[in-house]
Amino acid sequence: MRALIAGLLAFLLILSGVARLLRPSRLPPGVTPLVWASSKNPYRYGQIDYFNATHPGLRLRLDGGNADFQRIIVQTCSGVGPDVFDVLKGSYLQAYVEAGVAWDLTAAAAADGIAADRDAWPAVHNEITYEGRQYGYPAGVGCFLILYNKNVFDRRGVPYPTDGMTWEEFLQRLTRVSGVLPDGSRIWGTNAVDYAGTAPAAFFWKAVFYSRHGEFFSPDGTRPTIDTPDLRVALQLHQDAIVRYRVLPRTVDVGAGTGQGGWGNPATTQFAEGHYATIVSGKFALASLRGFVEMQKRDLARWEADPARQRTEPRPEVLRLGVARLPHASGRPFACVALSQTVVINPASPHRAQALAFLRFLASDAYAQRVESYGIPGNPRLARTDYPVTDPELAEHEITRCEVESLRDGYQTRKSPFLLDFDVDRALDAQVARLEADPSLDCGRLLAEAQGELEAMLRLNLSRDPRLAAEYHRRIGAGALTSNP
Repeated sequence: MRALIAGLLAFLLILSGVARLLRPSRLPPGVTPLVWASSKNPYRYGQIDYFNATHPGLRLRLDGGNADFQRIIVQTCSGVGPDVFDVLKGSYLQAYVEAGVAWDLTAAAAADGIAADRDAWPAVHNEITYEGRQYGYPAGVGCFLILYNKNVFDRRGVPYPTDGMTWEEFLQRLTRVSGVLPDGSRIWGTNAVDYAGTAPAAFFWKAVFYSRHGEFFSPDGTRPTIDTPDLRVALQLHQDAIVRYRVLPRTVDVGAGTGQGGWGNPATTQFAEGHYATIVSGKFALASLRGFVEMQKRDLARWEADPARQRTEPRPEVLRLGVARLPHASGRPFACVALSQTVVINPASPHRAQALAFLRFLASDAYAQRVESYGIPGNPRLARTDYPVTDPELAEHEITRCEVESLRDGYQTRKSPFLLDFDVDRALDAQVARLEADPSLDCGRLLAEAQGELEAMLRLNLSRDPRLAAEYHRRIGAGALTSNP
């Protein structure tokens, strides 16, 4: 595995000559600059302003254009990386740790009030740790939920989604709100938004898979478990949602909608505009939905103040959100995967000690108050459901309650030291793309191909890395390398 990562680093370092140097502006003597590579979430700037105001010896600034995986690797290995950066998935953390660009916080975490086993949600423990060591602290946590547009359901006279529904019951209900409108546009029943929130993804199958408490690896991490009943059911339901129920668009169709852009996922934009009845998303969607709701309310106020517009234009609609927990697998208890926007410190940063102050800030009540309008704080003791709201249409308190309840039942998928989660994602995403392009393909056959591809990749990783091969043999015994990985 380390050899594989080293190869990736060698390639990325070739590109380091074009990496943009992070040159902080001139600061007063005694003030330490810190750079946070994160998304351009519209709430990020207020959080940074508050941190700077309460930490006069530090000056944090946002680098919103260099938060993706490859750029972080290139910049950090070139000595020009940010001091702290976001990790949006446990698979990313695994890769960063293997690449040596995530600082081990284990020794400092307990003293700084950011310990994974004390000061964070148990459900995200494996999102901020890797192989027993802690490498970050959450800037926000969450689980996937069903967010629904009450206006769409009310117009069709269809009951809202509720907690406790099975996936089949959920999809059947969506058939009653999906379809082509008189003007030729279409309302889809649902779509799914990945946690990064920046690009369309064929994510619906994963939500189903997680609701079955699915795993991608065997308990000892020595074997990918792809060709399994849980994944076959998940892919089949993904296919059924597209072909049989006709409530889910193909991934390639998401970008063809009429979303007007803005921060966030195209599906979130289209949901705000009424093109989806529901989205599989989380409270993090409020960071972009709030701007749409406030714009819609301003448009409604202008319409109400203009009799001429009232005679020629329909009354503008303001999104009214509802929320339900994810559907569950028939005959099984509720399950969902827990998510973390984990902030990691660059081990090459000359300001590691000062960066710890920022992670302490993320664990504080002051930060919790600045994230609760669109997220859940990393410390469960600081999650509230009674804070002031500005837009009651967004059902913030109901969404928060749903998130908290789901986090209590949340889990993390297993990681393997022999195969990166990236590889699993890539293999499965390729098969899901094939399934969407040709619905006649058999889900079991696609998964069998992915299983074979990943087993071959695992063998290659072991052949390249003697340390990994020794650990593999230790776990499952001599001879397994050739007979079964």
